[in-house]
Amino acid sequence: MIGIEKTATRFGEYALIPVGLLFVDQSYQRDEVSDENTRRLAANWDYKALEPLTVCRRGEKYFIIDGAQRMYAAKTLGLDSLPCRIVDTSGEGDEARVFTLIAAGRKQLTAVDKYRAAVVAGEPIEKEIHAFLSANGISVSGSGSKKTISFITKLIATWRRNSEAAQSAVFAQQYILGTYDVTHFGPYLGLWSVIAGGVDVTNHADKLLKFGQPRIMQEYNSLRAGSTSLANSNSYSTWGQAVLNLINFRRRVRVRTIDLPNRDGKLQPGMLEKYASLFGFTPIFGGAK
Repeated sequence: MIGIEKTATRFGEYALIPVGLLFVDQSYQRDEVSDENTRRLAANWDYKALEPLTVCRRGEKYFIIDGAQRMYAAKTLGLDSLPCRIVDTSGEGDEARVFTLIAAGRKQLTAVDKYRAAVVAGEPIEKEIHAFLSANGISVSGSGSKKTISFITKLIATWRRNSEAAQSAVFAQQYILGTYDVTHFGPYLGLWSVIAGGVDVTNHADKLLKFGQPRIMQEYNSLRAGSTSLANSNSYSTWGQAVLNLINFRRRVRVRTIDLPNRDGKLQPGMLEKYASLFGFTPIFGGAK
């Protein structure tokens, strides 16, 4: 191992560390890397304004907790080493926790950043969601497209209340997308609301497929336009009512929910399996608390 001279303080050890020994753990770091930001930072490089990177040691490598963009700029400039503060951590989960604390104090973390850090930190809800999405080939991103979740905050909130309805709603939405290639949190909330409210959406899936996600959004906007109290609403119940209106379109016997949208817990026995069979996904049973 290359000899590195360190200075110990109560805040950690300080040292100049070769750039070649610095690494980034993408499991909890931002996907940031912006070439434009790297070039801007490199063009304005000034050692007097350079804060030490915060790193932790894993064997002979040092993983960056804070300062990845500075490291990329240093590589662009061909620098040999960077000043670093080396902190002791108990593993990747602890690194993710420290990353979140540092980043939250400096600049706004996105919902996706927080979710990824929570997964690595071992938060039970986020870990369970990650297991479910990974098992079914769905990723989490800031932009919604087919097989991608962009509304991770909404998914976490609904998962806490009824994880079985959340799983079913994710794939009910994938099913009704058809050729429409962008997921939106509103139709997901509507589907979750009616599924959690006891409606068997498998009986109406083809009807909703014909309407498609844009029609749910149109129905939602019509509800808002027709009511002053709903003008600024993004509520579960309004999205749920939009989905329910389409289910009931031209029906003589109207479908109703048990309790829209506040039915917590789990689905009726066998319903998660039924949704999994129709929509083709691998369910997660149990539910983290």
